[in-house]
Amino acid sequence: PEATLEFAAPVDIDAQTPLGRVSIVALDAVVVVVWMRGIDEQYAQIRYAAVDLDGNRVAEGEVARTSANRSSGFPRAARLGNSVWIAFTDVESSRIRVREIQLPLN
Repeated sequence: PEATLEFAAPVDIDAQTPLGRVSIVALDAVVVVVWMRGIDEQYAQIRYAAVDLDGNRVAEGEVARTSANRSSGFPRAARLGNSVWIAFTDVESSRIRVREIQLPLN
């Protein structure tokens, strides 16, 4: 017998000007998506959205502003305890920075 997989309907995360560069972290009751959104030709936002298992957005916001150029790299997200840590490149200072986001896990 063949196994079949069924997927839920896709959830729109950014219908504005996404640049991609996506990172995803699964928590107990939510999935956190981190991506870059273009502001203009020079600048971009690093954003996050937390989506529950029913596809509802339960939190969202801006992590930082950075360059829209490829030199800004790809933001990365990782779970540590009850927090999601996001690492990204600050092009102006040529440094790697981290920000913490605390989300309810239930």
